[in-house]
Amino acid sequence: MLRDDKIWVATKATGEAIYLLPQKAIHHGLITGGNNKEVDCTARLLAEGFSSLGTPVFITDIHRDLAGLMAPGNDSESVQGIVSHMGLQKSDFCFQGFPVTLWDVCGKTGIPLRANIGEIGPDLLSQILHLGALQSKTLKTVFRIANDQYLLLSDVGVGQLHREQS
Repeated sequence: MLRDDKIWVATKATGEAIYLLPQKAIHHGLITGGNNKEVDCTARLLAEGFSSLGTPVFITDIHRDLAGLMAPGNDSESVQGIVSHMGLQKSDFCFQGFPVTLWDVCGKTGIPLRANIGEIGPDLLSQILHLGALQSKTLKTVFRIANDQYLLLSDVGVGQLHREQS
């Protein structure tokens, strides 16, 4: 959330706001937190702030926890509690979406992503290909054998695999 062209990231217990000055931001960074929710909140605040300033943002979002940036939020009792607790009703707080383009390993709804099959792993590959339990176990066995025998699982366009399967 922007306040005076600064990105608001937190509020101290004393009520004093903590801001990131965009002109002081470096070209790379590491976001950490006590749990995934804290990390997601920080990443979301920074992405929203830089996007509001017109800066393109690239975030890896493996679990799609941040994909909700593309749609405006919904008002609810819990959200109103947070807005009140953080003192956001005094600011220009509003629900809004941001421009989002996702990478898509299936190549259907986003930017097609080519990946090494070995890096994708048997679990994600099973989900992509909509395999049943027995098929997934077989795929895991293939991965285990390839790993034990130092065999390289070659590069394949996963989107092509999925389309051929359909």
